[in-house]
Amino acid sequence: MPEITAELIDYRVMHFKTDALHPGLNNTVRSGLKWADLGPGDRLELKQTDTEKLLGEGEVIFVETMPWFEFPGSWLRFNQNTYSTREGLEQAMDRAYGPGWQQQPVTVVFFWVL
Repeated sequence: MPEITAELIDYRVMHFKTDALHPGLNNTVRSGLKWADLGPGDRLELKQTDTEKLLGEGEVIFVETMPWFEFPGSWLRFNQNTYSTREGLEQAMDRAYGPGWQQQPVTVVFFWVL
């Protein structure tokens, strides 16, 4: 059996507008279903959107897909941008996805920054 090395781990690249993530548990809210197929234990390569700067590696803990209006405000404390209100996160989503994104389900990915 081959030795498991970083080269054998299948990472998916996830981009962020921020240039830093806080250590430990984070979540990110994404419009649509692109990330809905992630599962616990999946690995992420976390990069800054504009510069491709590597922010770190993450391990998926939990993924939930839901209508935006069902997003629990209590989950904001783990958001990678630390938005303190749904309104603040909604404004950021407007900037990222443009008008109408609320009509699609959102995928919430909880991940641990390694």
